[in-house]
Amino acid sequence: MSSIAAPQTLMTNEICARVGVLSYREQGCATLVRGLEDFGFTVVHVDAESFKGEHVHLLVIAVASFSEEASEAIQEFRRMPEHTDTPVLVISSHYGETGAAGYIAAGATQFLSQPACAGDLRGWCERILHAQRKGWLFDQWIRERRRGAAFDRVVVPLGLALFAEHDYGQLLEMILLEAKAFCMADGGTLYMRTADERLEFTMVHNDTLGIAEGGPGGAATRFPPLPLYRADTGAPEFRYIATYVALTGDSVNLPDVYTVSVFDLSGTKLSDAQNGYRTKSVLAMPLTNQQGRVIGVLQLINARDPMTGEVKAFDANQEETIASLARLAGSGLESYRRMHALREQIQALRLEIDEVKKQAQVAQITGSEYFQGLKDKARLLRDRVRDNVS
Repeated sequence: MSSIAAPQTLMTNEICARVGVLSYREQGCATLVRGLEDFGFTVVHVDAESFKGEHVHLLVIAVASFSEEASEAIQEFRRMPEHTDTPVLVISSHYGETGAAGYIAAGATQFLSQPACAGDLRGWCERILHAQRKGWLFDQWIRERRRGAAFDRVVVPLGLALFAEHDYGQLLEMILLEAKAFCMADGGTLYMRTADERLEFTMVHNDTLGIAEGGPGGAATRFPPLPLYRADTGAPEFRYIATYVALTGDSVNLPDVYTVSVFDLSGTKLSDAQNGYRTKSVLAMPLTNQQGRVIGVLQLINARDPMTGEVKAFDANQEETIASLARLAGSGLESYRRMHALREQIQALRLEIDEVKKQAQVAQITGSEYFQGLKDKARLLRDRVRDNVS
């Protein structure tokens, strides 16, 4: 698997994402502007007189409460041929149902209330600008931004936490839940490879079905291990997604498993039918140690669209991020195993040393003149008692 390169700056003056900001707030909107710039957009301050000829991909109007001037500005903006389809977001310091309806009626695309709009604003900016890209490199730009954000928010913090954690169960839970949360996946399974070449269901989570098995302090999962080699022929077991990943070291990303014939999904379909569920998208990643040996498999199912909640395929950004996370997780788990084995060896050596010391001390005591004198006295006492009895 290829590694993720550091995010690059792809935007130039010709292909940058331009957001026009029109403010009707007395205190200004510095925080909002800074937030837009943090998202990566070039902010252009406009007013109702400078709309014409100003090329923006999105217009953001900042208000404190309902403003007739802002409503009129939206209408004027919409009358310009070049801005007929340009998205307009109204962001207000306070929510007002009447005001929101007024802005939408005037031609606004959406009304958002600050400060709770940060996530919505990001989603709207990305979705709207994506739809308006018109040949420029927005797709690549968004992908690089998301990769950079994934490193900052997920991969780096998890990597640090993995090598600081000393509880094996906590390590496993951290790996699965962080990966699941990043992809907004409905479910996930963490398999660990055993010494007898099987994949053990170490942790299984599914939000919709209410399953949370394995992990720190939890009972073992109810699912039997998957053999990596067939019992009848000894051949590699490539029929299942997880065993294929474990044996080949390749990742698997399937938009809809029901359309795939290369894997045996009869068990998945039977479970879906019994539980009224529908497994659709699947992403499976190998966990490898420093020597490149697969020691486990991380499998996620049913990624969800953050805007609609609908099940979608795992995208390239998610796949790359989970690949990096899996490499870190494999290294972290292997380091834990080595440290744990070393601690056990040290403890065994300590016990052995303690036993040798104890034996040496006993030999030293029993070989002393004092101890020999005690033995002689004890023998004399036994002889006297025997003589008196007889």
